[in-house]
Amino acid sequence: RRDILASSLGGASLATTQAALGAVISAPFCEQGQGAGCDELAGDSRLLRELQEKSSAKREERDRASLERYNFNNFSDYFAAGFPPRRLVRHADGTFEALTDAEIDAGLKAGKIGRGSFGTGWTNYAGRNPFYFIEGDDAAAT
Repeated sequence: RRDILASSLGGASLATTQAALGAVISAPFCEQGQGAGCDELAGDSRLLRELQEKSSAKREERDRASLERYNFNNFSDYFAAGFPPRRLVRHADGTFEALTDAEIDAGLKAGKIGRGSFGTGWTNYAGRNPFYFIEGDDAAAT
């Protein structure tokens, strides 16, 4: 009797859960201030609308920073294990170039490569990248 009762209750619970999940998946979304669900989520709140606009304006910047973090975190070890080992040096546009220690030393002496500041934390991933190319505004300052 318990098995029959448990299976019938389990089936009803599963159907309810699946219906709820289906409603969540098909609902309009609002991600980083963009999407069909943003108006519904904000409702009449002026503050929420302002926050969505700010979030939407910074979306491109956050996406670019996220891609830079991904590239640095995932490719540093790959190039360091090569022969000869290479280190990633960041360009001003956020791209990286893999250079040997000799190339980095030559760039440091020539003033074409700078040493980054060391830091911690998820948002300061650049602090874990100790070298950057001196380009654009950085080159004009030196």
